[in-house]
Amino acid sequence: MKKLLLTIVSVVAVTLSAQAQLSFGGKGGLSLTNFIGEGAAHDVRANYHIGAFLEYQASPFFAIAPEVMFSAQGGGEKLADLQIGDIVNKSAKTKWTTNYVNVPVMFKFYPVSKFSIDFGPQFGFNVYSKVQTTTNETDFDPKDNKDNTKAFDLSLGAGFTYYITNSIFLQARYNVGLTKAFDDVIEGIKNNARNGVAQISIGIKL
Repeated sequence: MKKLLLTIVSVVAVTLSAQAQLSFGGKGGLSLTNFIGEGAAHDVRANYHIGAFLEYQASPFFAIAPEVMFSAQGGGEKLADLQIGDIVNKSAKTKWTTNYVNVPVMFKFYPVSKFSIDFGPQFGFNVYSKVQTTTNETDFDPKDNKDNTKAFDLSLGAGFTYYITNSIFLQARYNVGLTKAFDDVIEGIKNNARNGVAQISIGIKL
């Protein structure tokens, strides 16, 4: 009986090893980004992402795909009746730009050969953070906000991938921040903002 079990395990291991494939590629596309959580600025901004990935397909049904992505992120907020000196601005806005190098690690389940359901953690490293206020009269210079921005961001991503051909694919994903994007207190105001990022990508697997 033990010999039979060992034989079965060996056959399965050899089969999985034979089926395993390592591939790589690149992708990029549109990001819709904002901040979520109490006290967060909720206006969505159109941004972009671009990067590369590896995919290790352990079986026809399961793969692991680490990625390295540059992701332009941030959000905005409309400011009602912003007063600067004697002037009251009715259409003032604040825009946050927070860019990251993100490292998602996606677990991919293939119910059919050209479609996968993807989810996994994303590890983000902030590389740029500025805030800018604009009014109907003036565009103020962006101010550096890196000291108030967390250097590390942990998110959870979920979505799907659909292969148009054997190598060209479309992908949709939403990444929800699990950690705060900024310090607990910014200029005396408690801030619980987390990153929220919806992505539509097109890519190629080689």
